[in-house]
Amino acid sequence: MTDLVQRERARVPVERFETLCRQFCAAAAGAARTVAATLAAQFPGAAYLVVERNHDVDEAPRPHSVLGPEGRVLHRFDESRLPTVPADLAALWAPADPVQEEVLTDLLVLLASFGFDFDDLPEDLPELADEDFPLRVECLLLSEKGRPLREEPWPRTLRPAHPVAAVEGAGAS
Repeated sequence: MTDLVQRERARVPVERFETLCRQFCAAAAGAARTVAATLAAQFPGAAYLVVERNHDVDEAPRPHSVLGPEGRVLHRFDESRLPTVPADLAALWAPADPVQEEVLTDLLVLLASFGFDFDDLPEDLPELADEDFPLRVECLLLSEKGRPLREEPWPRTLRPAHPVAAVEGAGAS
């Protein structure tokens, strides 16, 4: 038998699997905090990253806009370069470049593909009222000024800037 086949058939102790799952969730939460810190540096006053996705057709998530706490649009994503960030934040994205919009898109797709979820955008934010969205508009809370639609998150919701998180380590610290 080849080494690859033997590794695929290897048994993993349950405790080891649980440890790896906790580490994976902590890594996803850390990636969400990196997104929040980066967008907050690029767009001062940012509270929400609006995520566009149609769950009916299993569409991949993509960034739509960055909103302030009262719903004012600070930035609309349009495949242009994003503002530069301090070197310490840019280093967290290496070798990718956080001024490239597709880098953020790829990370959102990766998080969603592993089953992590985003919050629902509060319905009373005025700026997006005329937008043509599917029934559920998702967001990533970028600062403590952002508030979720519901206080209790879905089981795998990433909340990098909120004290109530579902994913262990995904809340504000």
